[in-house]
Amino acid sequence: MQISLPIMVKRTYSRRSQTPQTRLEEQSAKRRRVESSSDPISPALSPIISSDTIEPLSTPTPTNRHGTLHSSPPSSPPPIVSSTLKQSEALEPLIPPPRFLPTATRKEPLKESTGNARKIKPLRQQKLTQLTLDLGQKTQKKCQICGMEYRPSSPEDAALHKKYHAQNVGGIDLGKKFVDSIFVGQKVWTGSAGEMIIVVNRSAEARKRRVVESVLDVVEKELGGVGIDREELWTELSATSETDATAKCDRYKAYLYIRGYKCVGVCLTERIRSAYEVLVTTTRGEKGTSSRSSSITVSEESKAATMGISRIWTSTFARRSGIARKMLDAALDNFVYGMKVSKDMAAFSQPTESGGNLARSWFGRESGWLVYNE
Repeated sequence: MQISLPIMVKRTYSRRSQTPQTRLEEQSAKRRRVESSSDPISPALSPIISSDTIEPLSTPTPTNRHGTLHSSPPSSPPPIVSSTLKQSEALEPLIPPPRFLPTATRKEPLKESTGNARKIKPLRQQKLTQLTLDLGQKTQKKCQICGMEYRPSSPEDAALHKKYHAQNVGGIDLGKKFVDSIFVGQKVWTGSAGEMIIVVNRSAEARKRRVVESVLDVVEKELGGVGIDREELWTELSATSETDATAKCDRYKAYLYIRGYKCVGVCLTERIRSAYEVLVTTTRGEKGTSSRSSSITVSEESKAATMGISRIWTSTFARRSGIARKMLDAALDNFVYGMKVSKDMAAFSQPTESGGNLARSWFGRESGWLVYNE
């Protein structure tokens, strides 16, 4: 006997398979945005998908291994597939356009928000104190030894006078290195006590020329003369020569009188072409006596000259010892190479009262000697 059993059908529920159409709908639903009719971006976009190009896709019916249809669960109704898409959804880009935020303009710098910031204290105005009283007294004082005028109430002037006084009283310090570097060819006279006279011209070392310039600075301050330009000091001039018209000679030569490591005298000579003769000048006193005038009168016609004495100076405590005479004699012997210049061819440059007395003593007469204009 055959017993027929009822066939049991096992129903299974499966997930709906993904198709390109369903994926596009899900992406469009996620990125959907509200579009206005005045959106300037939508008309510029080219349509990606139009309703004419979309065709309805048939979804295959899911079946089990026995060939029976799968039934959907009652809680999830089958989705309705739309065969057409709105044009606004099709034109929506996959990447949203960037949003441009307006940049705020800063009108004031950021302020510190903390209360522990260090505050800058305003500078206190310095109070001025009057240290010098002007009651009509003489503010300038002249040193009787070195001859420098200075203000004793000024610390700067007092320090400068102290330095200047030490240089002039004992001589200008040249340094051991400078004195030891002097060679035999530069010595034009040598004394018994180690004293010597040297000559420095444009062919000398630059270091020695700078020493001469510093010595001349001291001399010009004491004499009150106009300084000579340093470039002009070491120049050349055309020498008068019958055999060679292109011969050159030094314009200036400096003679230094050295005692130990200090310079106690200097004589600056210059190459000149002409000078003027000093005439006799006397003045009558109240009692009919004649005296020598401090002023100098010169002739109108010039005479030939070779060596001009531009500057001559000796230290205060070295005066009245024949140093100036020795420098003048050494200059006559050495000024022109190979010959000695006579006194009649030498001239002084507008001498002061003390310079005029030196010239009269050296020439040995009151008048008849030469002066020239620089």
